[in-house]
Amino acid sequence: MEKGTEEYEFEKKLLKRVENDKAIIQVDSPADTNERNLTLTKHDTIRNLIVICVSFVFLFSAFCSFASLQSSLNKEEGLGTTGQAVLYAAMVLSSLLLTSVTMSKISQKWIMVVSMFTYLIFVATGFYPSWYTIMPASVLIGIGAAHLWSAVQTYITDLAKHYAFLTGTEFQDRLNLFLGILYAFMY
Repeated sequence: MEKGTEEYEFEKKLLKRVENDKAIIQVDSPADTNERNLTLTKHDTIRNLIVICVSFVFLFSAFCSFASLQSSLNKEEGLGTTGQAVLYAAMVLSSLLLTSVTMSKISQKWIMVVSMFTYLIFVATGFYPSWYTIMPASVLIGIGAAHLWSAVQTYITDLAKHYAFLTGTEFQDRLNLFLGILYAFMY
């Protein structure tokens, strides 16, 4: 896709001004139908990407370790494995039914913060594992996980669009790079 003949969809929302390595872009405000302006430099965009990546490292280091131990630590009546099954069932259902509604009403940053908190609640059930703590926490994290993955993908796509505009590079190249950086941190 050439920039001269076909504009990217996101460029339709850009204001006509670029100053000192800053671009002012208009994005749809999830809270209402008005638009708000964001001013990010290339440095700010990369910083936001790195903050998300480091946050995911810490979050998933704790979660993956805890989730791996669930079936071993909570063997009574299959509590650990049932909790994991409920978690992923809730994630699938909320991905299909809830995320499209909530993603349009709440900003990606707030969705990521609240969703990360659901992971902390789930890990905290390790202090008092029972059916009354693990099952509700599994449902909660399933809902949170569906929203977290949708929000992080959307937010990184927005960062890549903005960075591509600032640097005059192809959006798809920046998106592949940014997602590659995220997954390099995670795995």
